Amino acid sequence: TERNKKMAEYTEEIGYRGEFLESGHVQVCKVTRILKDGSPISSSNHRYVIAPGDDFSKEADIVQAVCNAVHTSEMVEKYQTAIATEEDKASVDAIVSKVSEAKIAAQELNPLPGDLKVSGSGDLKAP
Repeated sequence: TERNKKMAEYTEEIGYRGEFLESGHVQVCKVTRILKDGSPISSSNHRYVIAPGDDFSKEADIVQAVCNAVHTSEMVEKYQTAIATEEDKASVDAIVSKVSEAKIAAQELNPLPGDLKVSGSGDLKAP
């Protein structure tokens, strides 16, 4: 009879896979599996990266354990120094690019005597 039919039981399992890089980044893959009566019927992956110095206090215990092992104070300091150096380099490159663009625009508006041209690097050159 219909009363004897058992309703299917759906459950969710969550697991984690990951790896860490020399830079100190922890790559996490959160795997969620949907089970029907104990047999998998669906799964999904959510990938994300935790950089040295990021807050990982709300992560699963296993992820926190890996981050605690990898994100030593030395690693966080090394990473922050590298980021600051890259930001400084990018800022200088952007300024040099803007100055070159301004020189070229100024030359187009007011050509220099003797047909001097501004090169792509911003240097003045005779033809």
